Amino acid sequence: MHRADEVAAKAGVSVELAGRLWIAMGFTHLAPGDAGYTDDDLRALTFVGELLRSGSVEEDAIVQLARTMASSVARVADAQVEIAVDRARRFDKLDEVAVVDRSVVETTPWLLGYLWRRHAEVALRRAFETGDDAALRTVGFADLVGFTQMSQTLDEHQLARVVDRFVLLANDVIVAGGGRVVKTIGDEVMFDAPDPRGGLDIGLELAERYRDDDELSDVRVGLASGDVLAHDGDLFGPPVNLAARIVAIARPGSVVIPESIHAVVSSDGGYRFRVLRPRLLKGIGRVTLHRVRRAGV
Repeated sequence: MHRADEVAAKAGVSVELAGRLWIAMGFTHLAPGDAGYTDDDLRALTFVGELLRSGSVEEDAIVQLARTMASSVARVADAQVEIAVDRARRFDKLDEVAVVDRSVVETTPWLLGYLWRRHAEVALRRAFETGDDAALRTVGFADLVGFTQMSQTLDEHQLARVVDRFVLLANDVIVAGGGRVVKTIGDEVMFDAPDPRGGLDIGLELAERYRDDDELSDVRVGLASGDVLAHDGDLFGPPVNLAARIVAIARPGSVVIPESIHAVVSSDGGYRFRVLRPRLLKGIGRVTLHRVRRAGV
């Protein structure tokens, strides 16, 4: 084991930066004289030092990237442990959970690398297509109706099954529709699509699929379109705020859009629209909204 000051010195970075990185990655930062760092920690910090000296990245950016990567990997690790523990409980083998299968240890890094390469290719194409940090996108929120009430009546395993099914179904519909899952927040999923029609079709498909699912309640969907800022894997800007406000007032099973999207898709014969009374949305102002259905439904 190595001390923090030794690791920092060998990697060629300051003790302060090493501490910022450990915290960003979700680990407890030890005092400079405490021995608690491994050879792997030294290797990782040495790589960071090489990046900084090459001038290809700045300190703040590398700390931010470390935070993002660690958060994502932590979710993967938590999910793997949850599955292992659940299986051990069902088969009454909790004493074996601490023994990690060797194939998992060997395969997971390769699998993460494979997924990273595929997603990096998609992200690079998207970056070249949009050009600037600010890009015109359609943003949507899909909210599972009645989740709070369900959480009061279902046991832990039943509730986990509902959440898993909700997320998996949303992911399948959004990706198949050419969109991207930005993030999930409990009983809500945020997604984006390149254009209003694509986003609207995803929203309608979500509403229909959940309506037909016997194990899940309906979802309500709110959409908005405009310039958004892509940062750290998330999206920010007025369309995000508007879509979040709209989904909060939408009825179960409905898809609601603002006038800006309606103006783009209103001439399309594949949709039916019902104008809603203007609503005063907090932090946004008074907006005209439309409920949308597929023609013939």
